[in-house]
Amino acid sequence: MTAARYVATQLEQQPRTSEGGYWHRSTYPNQMWLDGIYMADVYAVQFGTKTNQPKYFDEAVRQITLIYRHTHDPKTGLCYHGWDETRSRPWANKETGTSRNSGRAIGWYVMALADVMDWLPKDHGGHREILPIFQSLCTSLPKFQDRDTAMWYQIVDKPAAPGNYVETSCTLMYAYAMARGAQRGWLAPEYWSARGAPPAGADRMVDLLPGNRMDIRGTVEVGSLGERRLLRLLRESPRRHERPEVPRGIHDLGMVLSETANPGTP
Repeated sequence: MTAARYVATQLEQQPRTSEGGYWHRSTYPNQMWLDGIYMADVYAVQFGTKTNQPKYFDEAVRQITLIYRHTHDPKTGLCYHGWDETRSRPWANKETGTSRNSGRAIGWYVMALADVMDWLPKDHGGHREILPIFQSLCTSLPKFQDRDTAMWYQIVDKPAAPGNYVETSCTLMYAYAMARGAQRGWLAPEYWSARGAPPAGADRMVDLLPGNRMDIRGTVEVGSLGERRLLRLLRESPRRHERPEVPRGIHDLGMVLSETANPGTP
């Protein structure tokens, strides 16, 4: 448990916004990103369970609800990728501090909600706060699902934007979360049969190659809000047939493994 306790100490020492929200990282001051919820809070509830420290449950719920309050878009029902408390970053809306949305970022967040609810004690009040957020996102996402492929776009609510495309990793993330929700009774059963199973379009993006290799197409190379990477948000990763491993492809490979495993088992 030495390494686990060290990571937990890092959470306690993480810089925070004025409201107590974790900075995404020290080089992104005053910023909360959706992906950070998966990075920090799924671990926090697992650590809290293993060490019988309820404070980690409370902190995870706090981070989840805080970022939702700042990134939720009532017009679409989706969440923006990030929020800058100072509203000074080039990507930040000068009034709200929010960025654009990102398919994979929303995927990290909705998966985190499902996994956190699985690890929270059944009698913890956080369920009452997280479940409506989870259900709202899962209800909103199908409105933007591509009819031809049953997949989702990298910029979820702007399918016609120049350079936009249906993105594999976020599609599998949403499928994972919806399947978990249907299995746990958080969502109606049809979210498993109609949306939770891997969409046929995503299946076609996975190529099995000789030598137990895999090529996953249609995945964004990077979705960072870091200023130098912002313009790469819509850049699709190149095919990687010749490589036995997929550097820069951990996100998409991880989503394939997660979705093809039993999503009902934490």
